[in-house]
Amino acid sequence: MKIGDRLAQLRKEKGYSMQEMANRLGIAKSTYAGYESNYREPSLDMIKKMAGFFDVSTDYLLGRSDDTVDIYAEFRRIRESIPKWGENAGQIALEETKKLLIKLIERGELTPVKAKPIIAFLDAMIEEFENEDGSTEEPSQKNDND
Repeated sequence: MKIGDRLAQLRKEKGYSMQEMANRLGIAKSTYAGYESNYREPSLDMIKKMAGFFDVSTDYLLGRSDDTVDIYAEFRRIRESIPKWGENAGQIALEETKKLLIKLIERGELTPVKAKPIIAFLDAMIEEFENEDGSTEEPSQKNDND
């Protein structure tokens, strides 16, 4: 499938006209129509912009992958963000991972059967992080009473 075919499919899924897409991307309708008809090739910057708008990977737009999400890039993004998240980094990382898995399921790229145990694990880990403060206080209270 060529980039124009992918663009047309994604645009129709969003319910936008070619004019609306052109306006959102800041280009002429004829330019956008050229992309969809495979008459014109978008620049790398435009490919990145369209991938971001449609929330798909550039590889998906370019036809290099049938997966709309680059899982490895997403996990890399999560991992690189951990230092910025501070004290709640573990919990935020797990929540972000869960969102990614849900997105993959919604797009049909990961079946619910395969993802269910993963999501259950993530839920348990998130709950553990949420309860961590309460569970660490109890042992110290017991020690104070001894």
